[in-house]
Order: sequence, then structure tokens, then C-alpha cells
Amino acid sequence: MDLSNCRLVLVLSFFGGIAGPAIAQSKTSSTVPLLHSRTHLLIVSARVNDRGPYKFILDTGSNITLLESSLFRELGLKEIGHTSTKVVDWMALGKIASAEEISIEGGPSRSNVRVLEVDGIKRPDIDSLVRGVLGENFLSGFDVLIDNRRHRITFDNGNLLASSLQGEHLALALSSDVRGAKVDDRPLVSARAPFDANRPLLLLLDTGSESTYLVTRQGASPDVAAAATPARGMALLGGNSPCVHWKDRLQLGRTTTPRIRMTSCLKSPAAVADNDGTLPTFIFDRIFISHAGGYFILDPVETGALGQDSRR
Repeated sequence: MDLSNCRLVLVLSFFGGIAGPAIAQSKTSSTVPLLHSRTHLLIVSARVNDRGPYKFILDTGSNITLLESSLFRELGLKEIGHTSTKVVDWMALGKIASAEEISIEGGPSRSNVRVLEVDGIKRPDIDSLVRGVLGENFLSGFDVLIDNRRHRITFDNGNLLASSLQGEHLALALSSDVRGAKVDDRPLVSARAPFDANRPLLLLLDTGSESTYLVTRQGASPDVAAAATPARGMALLGGNSPCVHWKDRLQLGRTTTPRIRMTSCLKSPAAVADNDGTLPTFIFDRIFISHAGGYFILDPVETGALGQDSRR
């Protein structure tokens, strides 16, 4: 699910006096199967405050965890803050609270996780039982290996994954500056595109996006409308903005992607000033994201005992 609209307001939702989530003390690694979906989204079962399990989308592109209003009320969560904006296009925003514990079934848990009440995160092709989104303020406590081929994800809060995987270490920024304010839990990566090889693109590494989306800025290079073949109009996220689509490659370190579908719209729904667009993770067979080390590896090579176990 592309949560671009809510990402804009979440980045700008600042409030004080709330501690970040805590991580369990024991160093463990666990592999969790991804639930069936008609989309490219990563969906798992998780419990909130020992209630559930509920279905959640894993989304590195959201810097906060989202709960549907109905679940927020069922859990009886107490408000500790609120957003500066109440409604953004198709989604209503509500209260901010802290969940005592969120745990993935068969996987890791974190305590004191900040959550935002939302209404309207659903889409017709998404399971109606999905009750929320586990954002980067949950996921950043772990190194993760996403295996799109085998439909599973491995979490590690030690050094087991990092020491068992080899490949080019590509830099991963974990925070950004938005209009003069530092924003945490923003995984940003550098890439280059053939249509503007001299200017690197700063992209949001995004498990919650199903397209490679490039922000069109006034006076910016490249002229994506000219690069797109063919160009046509479409509705995006319920809007009427004219968009263009084309296929091209991206260069990330020594890796060149296959030709992938790219989209850019004249009226950008993701006009957060810290990135040039999104890089979805589903386009790779596997990707290792090291929050602890500040890097990622595309299609890593497995070595050691943990790598052998993950192939079973």
C-alpha cells in the first residue's frame, strides 16, 4: 500500500515527552512467513498489548506505526499527543498513543511503541482483516532480511544476520532534515538514473510502496514527462493529477536493476522535501537492511550457519 499521503503528515507531526520504543535484551534471530496477499505488500500477524493476533503491513516508508480507529478503541489506548493536521486527502488522522508491547507472531517484539490512530488506510485489493501498519519506529530496532522469493522475513537484534551475509554495503541514511527539523526513522538511499546520470536521486527505501515513484518538482531535472513513453493520465490515491509512466533502470552502487516501471505525477502526493521518490523493495529477490550498521545489501550471499538455516 502506498502511504505517501500519510507519510507527509507523519513527518510533520512533532510532539514532546514521549520515549522511543525499547528493544528486548536477548539477542535473537527469527524467520517469519509472510501472509498471502494479492499485492506486493509484506503482511504479518502481530499482537498489540497481548491482544490479537491482527494482520499488519510492514512499512519502512512510514516513520510511525498506524492503528485503525476501531482497533485503537478496542485496545483502550490512552492519548498522549496529536498530529498537527487532522485530515490528509483520503485519510483521517486521530490520536497518538503508546502501545506497551507489539510482538510479531513467531518473531520479535518491542515495548513502548508510539502509534497513530488512522481511518481510511484500506484499499479494495487489501485483506479487510489488515488492522494497521508496523512502521519504521518498530522495524528500526532490527536488522531485516526480506526474502521475496520465499515470502518470508528474518529479524535480528544482534549481529547474526550481518555476520552471515555478504555483498556490497550500500549506505543507508536513517534520519533526514525536513524544513529545518530532524526526522528519525527515514531510510534514505542514493541511486542514479540514466535520464539524469549526473545527479544522484535520494529515494525512500520503501517496503510499503508498489511502484518506483519519482517526485516532480517545479524547475527540477529531469523532465520526466519527456522521458516517459508512453505518457497518459491516471488517478493516483483518489486524486486527478496527470501522471506519466515509463520503464527504466536504476543504478545502486555496482548493481543495475532490470527495467522497472516508474511513475511521476505533476501534482506529487509525496512532496516531502527530504527525498526524490520511493524505491520499493519488492523489485529485488532479496534485500538485507541493517538498521544497526546503516547499510543495505541487494541480493546478499549467505555464509555461515544462519544463512544455511534460512535456505531450509
